[in-house]
Amino acid sequence: MHSGQHRRRFRDATIQSDLVRCLTIALASCDETKAHLGLLYECGSLSKERYRMLGAKTYNFREAVIRGHKT
Repeated sequence: MHSGQHRRRFRDATIQSDLVRCLTIALASCDETKAHLGLLYECGSLSKERYRMLGAKTYNFREAVIRGHKT
């Protein structure tokens, strides 16, 4: 294997590592958003219908991120 292949392999591993880090941050933000929606619902600032709709959208976004990471 020559030096160009080593650099390419290192670059690809770095890109994958950065993607995993970014996805981890995105999922943590998604969890934080779900917690905020729960607080808004509990204090009456968010209707049950809107809470469910936003919760479903948040869940679907999270699942799409997870699926995107696995492919």
